[in-house]
Amino acid sequence: MTTSARLSFRVMGVFRVTGPHGTDRTPHSMKSRGLLALLLEAHEFCRARSYLQDHLWSDRQQEQGASSLRQALSEIRRAFGPHRELLETEGNLVRLRRDGVVTDAEDRPPGDLDAVEYLEGLDIRDPEFERWLRDRRQQRAAAYESDLAAPDILAPVGASRPWLVVEKPTGGTVVAEHLGQAIAQGVSDRGPVEMVPDGHAPPSIPEDKAGCILSVGERNDAFGNSVSVQLRSLDNRRVLWTTMAPLDPETGEGLLPQIAPLIGLGIDRIAAELAAPPSPAPGHGAAAAPASLFATVDDMLRTRGRDFKALDTRLQLCFEEEPRGIVLAWKALLRCLAFGERRREDIGLLRDEAKSLVARAVEMEPQNPQVLALASHVYTFVLDKPPVAHELAARALRIDPVNVYGWASTGYAHLSAGHVERAYEALLRARRFTGEGPHRPMIDLLFGMSAIISGRIAEGTATLETVNALLPDFQPPLRFLLAGYLAQGDFPRAEDAKLRLSVLETGFELRDFAEPDYPTPSLRNNTLLDLKNLPRLL
Repeated sequence: MTTSARLSFRVMGVFRVTGPHGTDRTPHSMKSRGLLALLLEAHEFCRARSYLQDHLWSDRQQEQGASSLRQALSEIRRAFGPHRELLETEGNLVRLRRDGVVTDAEDRPPGDLDAVEYLEGLDIRDPEFERWLRDRRQQRAAAYESDLAAPDILAPVGASRPWLVVEKPTGGTVVAEHLGQAIAQGVSDRGPVEMVPDGHAPPSIPEDKAGCILSVGERNDAFGNSVSVQLRSLDNRRVLWTTMAPLDPETGEGLLPQIAPLIGLGIDRIAAELAAPPSPAPGHGAAAAPASLFATVDDMLRTRGRDFKALDTRLQLCFEEEPRGIVLAWKALLRCLAFGERRREDIGLLRDEAKSLVARAVEMEPQNPQVLALASHVYTFVLDKPPVAHELAARALRIDPVNVYGWASTGYAHLSAGHVERAYEALLRARRFTGEGPHRPMIDLLFGMSAIISGRIAEGTATLETVNALLPDFQPPLRFLLAGYLAQGDFPRAEDAKLRLSVLETGFELRDFAEPDYPTPSLRNNTLLDLKNLPRLL
């Protein structure tokens, strides 16, 4: 869409929509204007239909609210005229096209705050909308006062990014240099980080900054060739972690697969350090810096997304501070976690949101292998489209051949498509390359699933029993343990797994495995078990 096709939305002062040549495109009714205001304040200008109904027609029944929403959407399209395509609907979502919207939402009044009111005169007699509008006005007033007290020059973009200082490799060899670059790039792919090449670091690094120093090296002595990785704290240079690995040029597999496990370990250890809260500056009490994306993702993976609302809010704040596609991809993964543990009833909304988030994430960062791999996982697990998932995973691995999530999503796409041997090989590699971060249970889960479905049932159940022992309230391993036990004819352990799953999933029955909305697409897409016959087995 060209610039000339954009509509301008004025929210500071009296609400108005203006076309490219000054034509007034403002809808007549207050509810339609309120609907546009709700979209303009939303992430990516996108809201769920239920959200719009709850804020504009909260006093009406579901069917009446849905009908009123459709009428408002029709009125907006009529008002937009030749630009009606800027308002899009997809399933449960309503959005304004991002490339067709210009708004003054970020403008500040030139003098007195009372001179210009946000959404002046927008009188909608719905308690939910009134509360929303009151909260937005208060937030803007607080932000305006904060700006007056602390000019922007004191708070540069990315001010809360954790730091990673990458020292020059010792030994000066190509392998050590590649190892350091691969680890640093892998960290950057996962989230915003202030990357500082050695020799370019400022003489003084703030003490309240989270971060660490990465050192790599290579040795060639009487004991053979080896590479090493070391992490030190940013504030006191204390050694946090160190490891090494021998290099054997005669293995026939090349050097990259040999150093891949070191890359995965290094990325995970750095991510863990960057997730830690920064130390408070002297005399400032507790650290006041907002949690970084690394900390939020760490919490999300460790809790399997249990506190969905709080985590989603934290991720949204991360996006507002650093609008990158990887943040949207992590938001999509949060929806996968909610889908997998069936903690939300709005499955259709989760699907629509996950699909929209990964589409935008890939659009923003098409060269980020972590984004592509997470998008692949969404297309397999939530959307059940293995061909799309496989293509996205293949693109991730073309960019980064040792990306753990890339291999995991490749294996999962193969598994759901019925290519069980290719799935097992890909997930075996993912398991070998991964470190010991909070995503490890997910990698082990996928590997155990592939082992069971490919007929390596003893290996698969052993892996999943370990995951279950460490995370007894994690539902997905129990589902595939149940399938593995039934495939082996081990009915006592299958009955035990069913009972434990019933405790975690109220109302669980074996027949659920055959339902399209039950989160086991890889079981439905292969012939390990006759899912419809399962209730007769126990």
